[in-house]
Amino acid sequence: MIGGTMISARRWTLALGTSVAALATASASPAWAQCAPDPTIANVTTECSGTDTDGVHITTHDSTVHLATSSKIIGAGGPAILVDIEGNSIANTLRLATIIIDGQVDGGNSSGIFVLSGTWPTEGYDFYGTQTDITVAAGAAVAGRELLWPGAN
Repeated sequence: MIGGTMISARRWTLALGTSVAALATASASPAWAQCAPDPTIANVTTECSGTDTDGVHITTHDSTVHLATSSKIIGAGGPAILVDIEGNSIANTLRLATIIIDGQVDGGNSSGIFVLSGTWPTEGYDFYGTQTDITVAAGAAVAGRELLWPGAN
């Protein structure tokens, strides 16, 4: 009975030691951080660190996206950064987005940054459109088929 207990304890020690080693190895691997929150939230800064492989979609007024140094946003079959803020026929005002790039933006075969005028309800007209303030720091880059493309809906 005592010998059986000793063997059982050794098995548990081996199993726990192996699990701890596996956990340490997994936690040492590089992080593939995303941009959060994505899609954006009004009056909130979306922070991007690491590599975001499915692009960022700016859908709300007064949103800011900040891409940290050594980080990258890659478009997955579309623009790396898409600005498409819906209009509001009740408050006919300018829709604003801010993009601060300290890292790399790569649209691949699509645009690096694609700015749409924004969808608009049928009962009104869009006098102001969407304004996007873009800052690209020294050493940062925007790449793609078109680096920056202002589109229309």
